[in-house]
Amino acid sequence: MGIDNKIFTTGKTRSILLKFAVPAIMSLLVVELYNMVDTVFVGRYVGTDAIGALTLAFPIQRLLSALALLVGVGATTIVARNLGEKNYMNLKKLL
Repeated sequence: MGIDNKIFTTGKTRSILLKFAVPAIMSLLVVELYNMVDTVFVGRYVGTDAIGALTLAFPIQRLLSALALLVGVGATTIVARNLGEKNYMNLKKLL
C-alpha cells in the first residue's frame, strides 16, 4: 500500500480537508465521551471522593494528549516537507 500523492495535487481543498479532519474530530469526541462515561460510572459506583481524584487526573490526561498531538503534528509536517522535496534519504533517516 503506497502513498497516494494524487490526492494533494488533483483534489479539491474542501473535500481533502474534510477527509482528514473528520477522523480527527471523531477521535476527539470519543475521548471526551470516554471521560464523561468514566466520570458517571466512578461517581455512581465508587463515590464522590473518586470524582475528586478524577478532577486531578483529567488535566494530566489532557496534557499527555496535547503532547502526543504536538509530536504527531510536528512529525507529520516534517514528513510532508520531505515528501514534497522528494528527499527520501532524509525521510528514511527521520523514520
